[in-house]
Amino acid sequence: MVAITASLQGEAAAWAADLFSDHARELGDVGLFLETLRAQFEDPSRVQQAEAEDLGLHQKGQPVREYVREFQRVAGRLCTWPECLLVYHFRWGLDKDLRQACVVRGVPSRLQDWFCVVSELDTGLQEFRGATSDQSLPRWTGPWSTEVSGQPTTFAPSVKPTFRCFRCNRPGHRVAECPVPALTMTPRSQERPSPMQKKTTERSRAAHQTEGATPQWAPTTAPPAIPDIRWQSTTIPIQMKTLW
Repeated sequence: MVAITASLQGEAAAWAADLFSDHARELGDVGLFLETLRAQFEDPSRVQQAEAEDLGLHQKGQPVREYVREFQRVAGRLCTWPECLLVYHFRWGLDKDLRQACVVRGVPSRLQDWFCVVSELDTGLQEFRGATSDQSLPRWTGPWSTEVSGQPTTFAPSVKPTFRCFRCNRPGHRVAECPVPALTMTPRSQERPSPMQKKTTERSRAAHQTEGATPQWAPTTAPPAIPDIRWQSTTIPIQMKTLW
């Protein structure tokens, strides 16, 4: 208590001297003395400013060490806040992936334990990201293939399909423009038709004969035979005997 009061200056030193002269009960308890000193001389606006700064404190992609150091600086001015409230704001200010890792692992309710666990998890996440980024990703090669290196995307010019002539099988022209003359049939090939032409001719001939002939309808069952009955004239010879 003597060391604390000896470091006071100005109005705070005069206030402590009055306590000694009055034999105040605050001198018997260090915690009560500091709380009374803070309530007597601390600026209320400074506390409100520290609270607002703590509520708006977020990691926002910065290293964990800097975020922990900044939070410790702000939390040191919020002595009236309970530790559970400080833990809540510290956890809420972490980045999403780091906050989820802390929830999965499980962290005690002490603020100092949070500082240690967050630093360890951040180191593990950085190592995992580095190992994942080193793996080569398969690339698709084609006219519209893109690079992952961050360079601007370039599109390869489209290649026009080449067509070939159906007669000479050469690219660049059609059958109507083909310089190769069309194949003509030889006299020998005209005399001897191909098997396909022969079959076609026979089919045409059979169809022509079918069209010219009169259709005959055959009964499915034969009618019963009619006996041939003819009238025959029979002459009966009559012999006339003369009776004398």
